[in-house]
Amino acid sequence: IEHQPYPKMQKFKETIAAADLKIASFMALNFFSSTGIVVTNKIVMDRLGFKFATTLTFIHFTMTFLCLWVCSVFKVFQIKKLPIATVSKLAAGSMGFVVLTNLSLQYNSIGFYQIMKVMTTPTVVILESLLYKKYVEPLVKL
Repeated sequence: IEHQPYPKMQKFKETIAAADLKIASFMALNFFSSTGIVVTNKIVMDRLGFKFATTLTFIHFTMTFLCLWVCSVFKVFQIKKLPIATVSKLAAGSMGFVVLTNLSLQYNSIGFYQIMKVMTTPTVVILESLLYKKYVEPLVKL
């Protein structure tokens, strides 16, 4: 029998490796599903002539709701009840963001759309610092 000096360390490394693989899998799923949705939306709008970006957004939100509801039925996660006043501003902002990005996709190329979407986070950080005097912590900037 071969002696392992640190069996707990080996178990820790295996756990970290499994977690890293799980995280990488979720990141890949997110990337490919997001890219697939954008390309599909662009095809539907340009090649098929569907010019109703807000209707497309409604369809996406409806499908997202249904998929999340099915996941909650199968106990993938637990639904939490929150006060409407607490989440209404965030929900309105998120819905507005999706509607506006779909309108941007309708009238612009996929490349321009992606660049503008990536620039959303720095724009929000700049606006928060200028308008609300909220600053990003130095460790987050790294």
